[in-house]
Amino acid sequence: VTGGTTGGGHQVHAAVAGFLGGWMVWGRYSKFNETLNLYLYGRVLYALAQTAQARGYLPKSETLPAGSGYRWWSAIVWMIVMYQFERGQKKHPIQSSLYSSMDYLYHKSDGVGFQAWGAKLG
Repeated sequence: VTGGTTGGGHQVHAAVAGFLGGWMVWGRYSKFNETLNLYLYGRVLYALAQTAQARGYLPKSETLPAGSGYRWWSAIVWMIVMYQFERGQKKHPIQSSLYSSMDYLYHKSDGVGFQAWGAKLG
């Protein structure tokens, strides 16, 4: 830590430190670590989509404030999660709380109607 903070060597050091920290600290399973890792995973995918757009791998759109990278990212995430959900928890496991919420929203609430749903709110 005696040099400046620019240059390729520091990026490699940061990547190695991130790997080791991820393995030794955040790699120990707990619900908190799972939640944190899922949050970071989403942020990493979003950043990769922005980078792909900036480098021309994804088309840019002048009419969208956030560009089309966000739309691509959102579409891909929802495509995957809906596919996994409809295939079933045992065939393509998704986080149990996500599966429960989606199961209620997409299957168990069919035909219940707003009145029954609103009554549960109090």
